[in-house]
Amino acid sequence: LSSSSANFTWNYNGESYFEYALVGGSQTINTATIYSISTFSTPTFTGISNFAQYTFYVRAICANGNRTPWTTILVDLN
Repeated sequence: LSSSSANFTWNYNGESYFEYALVGGSQTINTATIYSISTFSTPTFTGISNFAQYTFYVRAICANGNRTPWTTILVDLN
């Protein structure tokens, strides 16, 4: 984390592709822009605000195209 950006990494169980999103405040994943990424990349979000809460969502895309349930972590910059 810095004053205006955040990088995210996670452990995975052999998957190669993921979807992720960052939402602010009381927003839900239903209102988010969903991004795709491979295991060789690290998502970075810029323009985040101090004194705010965000929720980071990530899920795996399996080889057969199925998606795992979302995993979340609360990011509190208060």
